[in-house]
Amino acid sequence: MNVSMLHRTTARLAFTAFEDIDPTVHKDWLLKGVIAGGETSSWVGGPGQGKSALLTDIGVHLAAGRPWRGYRCPSPAAVVIHALERGDLLKRRLDAYRRKWGLDRLPIAVITEALDFMNLSSVAKLVSTVEAVENHYNMGVGLLIIDTYAKAIAAGGGDENAAKDQNRVLGHLRQVQAATGSHIALVGHTGKDESKGARGSNAHLGDVDVMVQFSGEKVKEAKVTKANDQPEGRLTVFELETYEFGLDEDGDPITTSIVASDTPDADVVTKRATVSARQRLALDALDAAVGNFGEDPPADLGLPGTVKAVSFQQWQEELLRRDVLSEDDPHLKSTYYKLRKDMAAKRLIGIRDMLAWRV
Repeated sequence: MNVSMLHRTTARLAFTAFEDIDPTVHKDWLLKGVIAGGETSSWVGGPGQGKSALLTDIGVHLAAGRPWRGYRCPSPAAVVIHALERGDLLKRRLDAYRRKWGLDRLPIAVITEALDFMNLSSVAKLVSTVEAVENHYNMGVGLLIIDTYAKAIAAGGGDENAAKDQNRVLGHLRQVQAATGSHIALVGHTGKDESKGARGSNAHLGDVDVMVQFSGEKVKEAKVTKANDQPEGRLTVFELETYEFGLDEDGDPITTSIVASDTPDADVVTKRATVSARQRLALDALDAAVGNFGEDPPADLGLPGTVKAVSFQQWQEELLRRDVLSEDDPHLKSTYYKLRKDMAAKRLIGIRDMLAWRV
């Protein structure tokens, strides 16, 4: 068959000519500057860093049509949360919002049933579920949360470390997205080295439109580390608060954790978020020195009774023992001085009168 015959008998793919490209393409923001319809985001972090709690908080605000932590919500949208793990915890969190906000009805639906995302049939099932939720609430589903993405891959026998399995699931989710127009938010984990981002194959990073990584302990930071067409950097800082429902049959409190409404001091978070690898090792050395030699600091320092301090010399010896500092450093004295000064400036430690202690 020659080329002209092939051209006449083969269906063509749709295309947009250069001169017809609209320079003012509309972006369907669900939360302005955070998530948009028809896109995929990934929210990753270590255990206990508030990933699921923050996504639940976003979902509740979107469903209620409320601004979220300073980001505008143009209009409310229904939310579907596929809880592939800890479904009961998610329901308790949603109930906490219902009681805290005095709500009777909110367009949020929870799925706890397992689904084989590796199988193409999952596309039709998810699309059908989204349509059912839309009919139930008479409102379009703007956000589909999958928690966690690793469980979605594993449910069908896939391996998150294999690019082919990641791409297969992501391809199926793109079909769901094309059919529904929803934003798909994937909750995931970082690996042992958090600086490398999401655990598993990097096919995941290449596919998503937005990547948000979590860090912090009591005060947590959600930071945009990749974005196709929105700013990177800090999205928000937050803390979790305990919501108490009442007492169980044994008289013990029934509680859950949700995102606190107040935003913590961002300056403190910034300083703590930039802790270097050496400073982390130095903190470990300080903890060890305190464990071995810690004593009550002088009363005039006004420190809490639980704080123990060590001498600069005791801390330095532990730093040398752990090779955080080196005896071969010709500028050892100034290196140690700078380390103490920088850590004190970040409010990681307190120093005074040749003593050091944890803040």
